[in-house]
Amino acid sequence: MTEEWKNVPDYEHVEVSNCGNVRTIDRMIINKLGHEYLIKGKPLKSKPNPAGYLRVSLNKDGHGKREYVHRLVAQLFIGDCPENYQVNHKDGNKLNNHVDNLEYVTMSQNIKHAFQTGLTQNKGEDHYKSSLTAEQVLEIRQLYKSGEYSQRELAKVFGVSRGCIKDIVNRKNWRHI
Repeated sequence: MTEEWKNVPDYEHVEVSNCGNVRTIDRMIINKLGHEYLIKGKPLKSKPNPAGYLRVSLNKDGHGKREYVHRLVAQLFIGDCPENYQVNHKDGNKLNNHVDNLEYVTMSQNIKHAFQTGLTQNKGEDHYKSSLTAEQVLEIRQLYKSGEYSQRELAKVFGVSRGCIKDIVNRKNWRHI
């Protein structure tokens, strides 16, 4: 597939390609003294945000704004994003902003995709609400099985609720270990 470029709406001197590249184009500028000169176009550098999505800084009328590359590509080459939809990277690679790798999906579909591709780990210590380690869970099960501790006592010792201990010993939570 050959690289195709389209102008970014609201940024008349910026283009985005179907391969996920962003650049400025050559343009003539008139300075304060009335002299006309050429500004050569150049590729714009994209940088990942903390979540790993590439962004570029675009300027309009002296005001800068960061835009996500995948959203620009999708908007220009797939079409406007339907309401309450998101752009999904089909291969799970947030750096691959080629139009063939992008699609519009609902939030639910995007979350399911993240689990299916292993992008989201929601088990054990990797769960954002986890306050226990796998080692502690094994210890809880062992202590409870010994009959020396009640669920209430274990909850106090490990600083969690009795319901949490109940779910651990009944393997409702932490089933994978």
